[in-house]
Amino acid sequence: MAKPSLPQNVKFFSAILYKDLSFFEKAKSQLQGMYESFDLISDPYTFDMTDYYQEEMGSPLYRIICTHEKLFSPDYLVDMKITCNTIEDNFSINGKRTINIDCGYIDHNKIVLASAKGAGQKI
Repeated sequence: MAKPSLPQNVKFFSAILYKDLSFFEKAKSQLQGMYESFDLISDPYTFDMTDYYQEEMGSPLYRIICTHEKLFSPDYLVDMKITCNTIEDNFSINGKRTINIDCGYIDHNKIVLASAKGAGQKI
């Protein structure tokens, strides 16, 4: 029988959706200040898979995925999601978000995405 143990540290990522690059840069700076530096920042790509965010954020929208250099305990996911929501709120204009930050982590077996919306693949 397996014995309970603490989980290994995992690789966190942030997927930042934006219209205006300046808001991405500000969000990136805040995330790096709280969760260490990024070791990978993807090229931006057009986010056109859904129009879910268009009414709130406008278009065209872009996404950049960043991975955090330092490994953290999976327990940090809750704090990171709350932090991401706070950053989104801080950059909102007239109640509309200018950025959307999805955070999660990768371990040897899975990708976990934090969400405030219920769905089978989200926690």
